[in-house]
Amino acid sequence: MDMEHVERDWCIYECYLISALFLFRHGDRSPTHTYPKDTFQEDSWPQGWGQLTQKGMQHEYMLGQFLRDRYVKSGFLNGTYIREKIRIRSTDKDRTLMSAYTVLAGLFPAHGTQRWNKNMTWQPIPVHTIPLNDDHLIYTNSPCPAADKLLKQWKESSPWLKKLKEKYKDLVQYVSDNTGLPNTLDDILGIVDTLFIEYDTGKFNNDTMPDWLKKDGTFWKMMSLRDVHASMGLPHVPQIAKLRAGTLVRHLAENMTAKVNTKDSPSQDLLIYSAHDSTVIALLSALKLYNYRQPPYCTTVLIELYAKPSGNFVKIFIRNGTDPESKEYNKLHTLKLKGCSIECPLKKFVALQKSVIVKDIKKECHLDRVTSNRDKPSADRVVGLAILSSVTLLLLIILTATCVILCKQRNRLGNYRPLPTKYDDDDI
Repeated sequence: MDMEHVERDWCIYECYLISALFLFRHGDRSPTHTYPKDTFQEDSWPQGWGQLTQKGMQHEYMLGQFLRDRYVKSGFLNGTYIREKIRIRSTDKDRTLMSAYTVLAGLFPAHGTQRWNKNMTWQPIPVHTIPLNDDHLIYTNSPCPAADKLLKQWKESSPWLKKLKEKYKDLVQYVSDNTGLPNTLDDILGIVDTLFIEYDTGKFNNDTMPDWLKKDGTFWKMMSLRDVHASMGLPHVPQIAKLRAGTLVRHLAENMTAKVNTKDSPSQDLLIYSAHDSTVIALLSALKLYNYRQPPYCTTVLIELYAKPSGNFVKIFIRNGTDPESKEYNKLHTLKLKGCSIECPLKKFVALQKSVIVKDIKKECHLDRVTSNRDKPSADRVVGLAILSSVTLLLLIILTATCVILCKQRNRLGNYRPLPTKYDDDDI
């Protein structure tokens, strides 16, 4: 990835900003799971698995303030929230929805007539979402059989992965013995993030960490695999990156093109997406900008469309210094697309993305085949239905025959019914 920090990151020559899109990772969270022998199970975390922490809220709020400094102070956005000018979308996860609301609190604090409570500057701003299984725009774990098949093939044939498994087989065995996890690289990589969070939140430190993590520097060996875990599969297979980010790239290209070519252009000047590290990785991989490092919490990709006398162009930035104590905090780094300049002409930008744009995600993910197969009865199902129908018919025949026989017997007995005697028993 061609990354360089540019102090004056707006325009090299006279120009103005037309629209902007930014995609960010949620803030710091609790683990999404852990290993069987871990001391810290779900009840060790205030809100349970995968939830935004207070530290995460603070960092996302500061991201909102950073964006306010960039877009409001520059005059691109009005300091007052105007619903026609901004649209926010989140995946349907607690941590991403909460991150979106927290960013908006920093970006658009209520003031003037929008201030509805004198004791606070927060105001409700809508965040849109859809069910995870339907979200092919920014949720990379939505159903996609084609992507799953490609990932399986890569895992079975990748020379890089084969070498990795051989290199870490002893570590994998050792960690498996001490965690209760299966002896596979996938399972061991699955707790790297958990261990990082436990260390980062003070559940243990260098002195109090479990003995098995201390031994031979196991904890730090595991931490060295964080980037490996984040980079498994998707960045290595362009077609997977296309399936997981191609809809977002199409949405981006269409929105920017409409913004400059249509009289009735989209009203939104700012599109905001609250998602996951996998979403950031997918987008950067599709754009061929990923550096094979795990995006920290709150990492933000900014894609901006400018106009100047010579034409419209696109600039891409990344903000991945999210620790206030870091020298990189709040720095924007410019990303340069291969085959284009830093100020990439819009038409060329769109042309460069043609190979990764997905027009019909259901078709390309083979979801239409899944639906078709569900509607089309299988051979086993046909045989089963035939047997069931035959048994039902046989039972009906038996039931009918039984009824006929019983009726005939009843009629026959009726012809020989004895005559009543002169006196009934009650009359004696």
